[in-house]
Amino acid sequence: MRHALKASAAIMTLLGAAWSNPVRADWRDDIGTFRVGIVAEPGAGNTVPGLALLTDAYTKALGMKVEFPATTRR
Repeated sequence: MRHALKASAAIMTLLGAAWSNPVRADWRDDIGTFRVGIVAEPGAGNTVPGLALLTDAYTKALGMKVEFPATTRR
């Protein structure tokens, strides 16, 4: 009984130390820039009304750089 108690306490101490480690990889660091593709109508050019506001909203929500590369539909 005494050995089981000591072993349980040791395991709990190790698990507690592992769970309290604040260092973790963040997916934002792996991606770098979040890109959202937009398909524009033919002849619309590369301008999308309100894109600056949308970019700003996504940037603030995700906490990282966001780009909206536009592609014209064929």
